Amino acid sequence: MARKTDIFDRQFLSNLQRLSIAVKRPFKGALKGEKRSPKRGTSIEFADYREYVPGDDFRYIDWVLYGRLDRLYLRLFEEEEDLFLYILLDESLSMSFGQPSKFETGQRLAAALAYIALTSLNRVQVCTFSHRLTHRFGPKRGKSSIYPLFDFLAAREPMGPSDLGRSLREFNVTTRRKGVLVVISDFLFQEGYKDALAPIVGRGFDIGCLQVMDTAEVDPGMEGDLLLLDSETGEQREVTMSPAAVRRYRERVSAHNADLRDWCFRHRANYTLVTTDMDFRDVVMRYLRLQGFLT
Repeated sequence: MARKTDIFDRQFLSNLQRLSIAVKRPFKGALKGEKRSPKRGTSIEFADYREYVPGDDFRYIDWVLYGRLDRLYLRLFEEEEDLFLYILLDESLSMSFGQPSKFETGQRLAAALAYIALTSLNRVQVCTFSHRLTHRFGPKRGKSSIYPLFDFLAAREPMGPSDLGRSLREFNVTTRRKGVLVVISDFLFQEGYKDALAPIVGRGFDIGCLQVMDTAEVDPGMEGDLLLLDSETGEQREVTMSPAAVRRYRERVSAHNADLRDWCFRHRANYTLVTTDMDFRDVVMRYLRLQGFLT
């Protein structure tokens, strides 16, 4: 991915600035931003009342309420703070498949989501992973971090086998603040994904699973004698794809994807499947909004 691909033209970037990262719950931030915090502060959005106690700032006394109840109450407001957005991008060798590759699509998704968060004064950390966390960017805040982030993503290449469990354990023990975590991957892990994601769910992160697959993986549409190559292990296997075998393959892929979707639904996580042939602008500007990733 070049630092500024053709999808990141001026008009597209302008359109992205009208979007924001969707959250299901308020998180504690570090600096003022554009997302609500559970702390009570002095922004313009009213949150609640509490009874006045000596030493409170009398400027926040609600005198109208005092006239009705003959008791002093303070008006409390939601304090707006920055959201932490974490993006984990799968850079294992299985992501190199396709044209454009799954990894290129994942790079663009990560870049778009990070751009939206950075222009909203939120904090962004992007990690790539294969058999472990391999590279980190951030946490960073502000528009000045946008092109360094694009350069970081452009420098990444698919490499090695995948281990989601180990990667998320490393992320879990090195990440102090909760926030929104988006995992971008094909989710084709031999060890599965449920045990790996469970501790993150337990800590209270908002989780989104962006599954990226090539159209040939979803529906191979080919028959006859084939030589299959596992891109991560190098293992080769000769198979004969009869019409019945193609049908079984489609059923198993569909079942796998449906299981991931259902797991996300049960754990209040966002999920969507993005195939490499989809129009990228439409994915970001419409599809991710419909699926609850963006507002």
